[in-house]
Amino acid sequence: ILPIVKDDAYNALYDYCDKLEKLLKEKGIRTFVDKREMRTPDKMWDAVKKGIPLRVEIGMREMEEQHITVVRRDLGRESKKTILTDEFVNTAYDMLDDIHNVMLTRAREFQDSHIYDGDSIKDVSKFFSKKSNIGFVKVPIEVLKDPVLEKIMKEHSLSTRCMPSADNGKKVLIGKAY
Repeated sequence: ILPIVKDDAYNALYDYCDKLEKLLKEKGIRTFVDKREMRTPDKMWDAVKKGIPLRVEIGMREMEEQHITVVRRDLGRESKKTILTDEFVNTAYDMLDDIHNVMLTRAREFQDSHIYDGDSIKDVSKFFSKKSNIGFVKVPIEVLKDPVLEKIMKEHSLSTRCMPSADNGKKVLIGKAY
């Protein structure tokens, strides 16, 4: 929660923000009222860098009208909207669930689209020889027994990652060891 203070009338605004924080905590939502003496844009950027999923901005006008401005981290500025404080308190948990689901779906789609099937050490070497390739090569677990694999893994800085349960432990992922 970012109180947007423009003059010395910050006590009432801080009280309003503290009240909102208490209401959200009662709903099981972890909150923080950012009362640091910093410029508002710096506080906003700090929230983005920390990965805070919902940023709530409250200025004097919002306080007087019983509104808040909320921005979703996953959608950015396009999601910025001003709503009634009570409406926000009642829908914040649903917003957080939606953010979670959207980000998880996006991450899984990215991951799945960057897993490539291979059958041999040759496929692993060929894939990682091309520097622009990003992702993992999924190969049969037997490939790990081949002594040539160690040389290729060292050459391309690779490591084994996991055995996808969908393959019943018969395949393993190999990727860059950053």
